Amino acid sequence: MAKKTSPAIDRRSKFPPECFIFSGLPDQVQTGIVKLSREQLQARKEKAVRFVRDVLDDPDRAGEIADERLEDYAQRRRFEITNPRRRAIMPRKTIEDYRAEVADLKEQIGELEEENEGLQEQLDGISEILSPEEEDEEEADDGLGE
Repeated sequence: MAKKTSPAIDRRSKFPPECFIFSGLPDQVQTGIVKLSREQLQARKEKAVRFVRDVLDDPDRAGEIADERLEDYAQRRRFEITNPRRRAIMPRKTIEDYRAEVADLKEQIGELEEENEGLQEQLDGISEILSPEEEDEEEADDGLGE
């Protein structure tokens, strides 16, 4: 006679299909710190205020929780805020802002080109002062040898 198996038992693992083997705790449970966004943390804080006020019937404690800063509440409850600071939104530039910036940059480029020309003229002057002496010495050497 064939042996019948219960349909609720999975033949591979000998556990009912709705069961699972617990292989360990997630990191956040192991460390005791739960990571939440500001919005999630604020929702939990509001829920705690309602619970303490309505279920525990302690309006004074509920008021204390409501008045508590979000960061202090997170620290006391061992929550980590995943986005503690929001990035500042930079104001958008208009076309006129970009045009003014381009005009300023072009003016700055012109000033730098003029400065470079002046410096190049100084270098050329220094070069002329130094070069003729060397040429004169060469000419003098050439004249002596003849």
